[in-house]
Amino acid sequence: SAEAIGLYAQERVAVAGFHVLAGPRCAHDPLLAALDPARDAILRFVVREQGLILPRGNPCGVGGFADVAAQQLAFVNRQPGSGTRLIVERLLHQARIAPSDIRGFTREEFTHAAVAATVAAGNADCGFGLRAAAAQLSLAFVPLVEERYGFACRRRAVDGAELRAFRALIAGASTRKVVSP
Repeated sequence: SAEAIGLYAQERVAVAGFHVLAGPRCAHDPLLAALDPARDAILRFVVREQGLILPRGNPCGVGGFADVAAQQLAFVNRQPGSGTRLIVERLLHQARIAPSDIRGFTREEFTHAAVAATVAAGNADCGFGLRAAAAQLSLAFVPLVEERYGFACRRRAVDGAELRAFRALIAGASTRKVVSP
């Protein structure tokens, strides 16, 4: 997300996908701060849940990051700059947990599916990612945040042919079928 918004701000891309926490917390999101409401439009796409991905049945009884730190569970994270990594860092800060207190904090994967696969294979005790990624592998999931995923674009281009086609694509039945929980 941060890289996409950065490229968008440099006008190297016309549309940037990103996600921010839902609710009042999103108003303070650094990704939104990079956008200019007079110049930029946000195309809403989906609302999704992120949280802890755990082995089936959640055998360690994990309810949040405090349990991950206290039990010294092996964690698999997302890469720096990803929106998910930013959320993990924010949640740890709010819980007053140092990243160094999370065993495996620097172990990184580049997709939600890879995080879930690492947990499913037994190569980590838990990770952080989308409910959908956990569900695909029948893993346990502890929801921690709801977020909104959208696309930033220039207001002047919203009604242009390319963005009309893009908006039709993301609103279409086939796309909704793929992204629905």
